[in-house]
Amino acid sequence: MQAIQLLVEYYPENKSKPRIVTFKIEPEKLEKIDQAARLLGLNRSELIREAITHYINNILQQQATLKNPRH
Repeated sequence: MQAIQLLVEYYPENKSKPRIVTFKIEPEKLEKIDQAARLLGLNRSELIREAITHYINNILQQQATLKNPRH
């Protein structure tokens, strides 16, 4: 596996400084990330940050829907 660094929007006490997060990812997934980033005119970190934000928002929305179902 290839390790990549990801700049994430994580603001603990020092809210003005993003943190660098390192994780491992399969080369095939990394290539797909790079392809998608090129298509959208983003760099790798921007695409990953947006994807994570979208994913988290979807999870939170699903949880809110489960807790407060519409009648």
